[in-house]
Amino acid sequence: MSLYLDLPKPLRDRLEAHAELLGLPVAEAAIRLLDKSLPNQKPTPPQTDLFATPVTSRPVPAPMPREKPVSAPAPSMASAGGIWMLWADGACSGNPGPGGFGVVVEGPEGNEEWSKGFRNTTNNRMELRGAIEALERVPKGAEAVMHTDSRYVVDAIEKRWVDGWRKRGWRKADGGEVKNVDLWVLLSDAMAGKKVRFRWVEGHAGNVHNERCDRLAVAACKSDRLEQDRQA
Repeated sequence: MSLYLDLPKPLRDRLEAHAELLGLPVAEAAIRLLDKSLPNQKPTPPQTDLFATPVTSRPVPAPMPREKPVSAPAPSMASAGGIWMLWADGACSGNPGPGGFGVVVEGPEGNEEWSKGFRNTTNNRMELRGAIEALERVPKGAEAVMHTDSRYVVDAIEKRWVDGWRKRGWRKADGGEVKNVDLWVLLSDAMAGKKVRFRWVEGHAGNVHNERCDRLAVAACKSDRLEQDRQA
């Protein structure tokens, strides 16, 4: 009744008049009046037995689409099949003049690169020396692909000019002298017992490894530690 007594007097008078009309106590009349003023609500079922209470079924979520498996990056040819991938390039400042070569080798167990410079040489000799250095890293019985932008080197091997020169005592078909015989012999020795293919690549055309070899060769050419190319 404390809440009833706190009500303003005009509201208490109305409640009392309503209770008297219904013949009910003031508190019960107030509750009935309050119930009528509230919006209709469904009665909450009594929670008597947790296990007897019907469980509302929940919609089963649709299965998530399976993600496509992410393919691992394809291994390089070197690591996949044991094929050695080789790149070499030569540079010369003047012809003859100071020169150098750069080499990049991708082997089954890793990559390496190096370069070397010479005081008095030619561009063709640097191209040959780069190929020789790369092929000397390849063990006997292995397979290798030698990439170079030198037609001089690629054509001599792939068109078998070297075989003809050797048979003629290192003479051309017209009887002229073959240049750089010392390096052609070293190149033939470096290829012996190996399956080697020579592949021409266009120079300064965006080939990553060829561009790297070119930078190495130019830097070696400008080095202050140049060796003597005896047969130049």
